[in-house]
Amino acid sequence: LAILKLPSAPEEVSNDGKYPCLTLRLKPAAAAEEATAIGNPGAGYLVLDFTVTRGIISNAARLFGTVSAIQTSASANPGNSGGPLLDSRGAVIGVVSAKITSLEAVTLAVPTGVLLEFLRRHRIEPPTE
Repeated sequence: LAILKLPSAPEEVSNDGKYPCLTLRLKPAAAAEEATAIGNPGAGYLVLDFTVTRGIISNAARLFGTVSAIQTSASANPGNSGGPLLDSRGAVIGVVSAKITSLEAVTLAVPTGVLLEFLRRHRIEPPTE
């Protein structure tokens, strides 16, 4: 995860002087819940950018090494890393972080709880629902 400092929002995209943003969901993801991944799965800029895929949460607390991750069937590729994993209402439940390349439809995401802790450690107030 990284923190980026952006200049002021341009007027054409501004929402009360700020950038539009997604809401982070406080409630953890659950198995069998629908999930949507957004990202750029590769093939170069402007070819497959802003791709949306859907799936379900297979395991909301899959151990990936020593880290807990959300496992979903929402198809992802290496370029999707860093994109949001959304619930059925459009709130962020995770950040896509890995794809198991030797398996079909196995994508892992950093849960929102980990993201919230990261933001709090850096004294950033997250947009939550």
